[in-house]
Amino acid sequence: MQALAARASMAGAFLAVAAGLLPAGAGEFGEPVPGGIAAKYPGDIGITNDPDVVFVEDFEEGSLAAVKARWESIKDSGVMSLSTNVPAAGTGNRSLLMTHVGGQGTGGHLYRRLLPGYDKLHCRFYVRFDPNCGPIHHFVHMGGYNPSTSWPQGGAGTRPAGDERLTTGIEPFGDTWRWDFYSYWMRMRACPTGDYWGNDFVKETEGINDTSPETRRGHRPGQTG
Repeated sequence: MQALAARASMAGAFLAVAAGLLPAGAGEFGEPVPGGIAAKYPGDIGITNDPDVVFVEDFEEGSLAAVKARWESIKDSGVMSLSTNVPAAGTGNRSLLMTHVGGQGTGGHLYRRLLPGYDKLHCRFYVRFDPNCGPIHHFVHMGGYNPSTSWPQGGAGTRPAGDERLTTGIEPFGDTWRWDFYSYWMRMRACPTGDYWGNDFVKETEGINDTSPETRRGHRPGQTG
């Protein structure tokens, strides 16, 4: 997770990644989508042992060092700490708090590969933003690299060729903080300047006069990543 803001703090309480065709989504906390993996595990109790779940991070380790040991690339762990602020309906006792002050670095991240690789993955997580949190530049990302690397490769501003990279972010967008995707893929659209920045998919202009697909689904105004 990465935050670029005047003052931002966030707590991520749970992350689950599942493989296969079963939906792993959830609505409000405690209201899993019918038929999804989460519906079988109220409060997420036992979900780690489901054969279709390939990775779970619940931040219940006894120390931040123990949490970091489960990830391959850690950026600026100084913005991270374990917190007891967790969802009221949850069963865990800890979350990961990430706090970033604008102008002091570029935020932090946890990154790891899910080997040997999967054709389809579903991701679910819980997050709480501080009421005074500034805009989030990038948030939770998933994707694939060929060949894979133990660090995030980047690639901002370039369109993937189709056989070496695919990434998509699950991110809050704009002043309304709506959830949307931010994706780099071989058929992505360019922004009006001809550059390739991540594509968004929810149609909402938020005061932008140009409502062309390139504006709606191309580069976010004021964003360069």
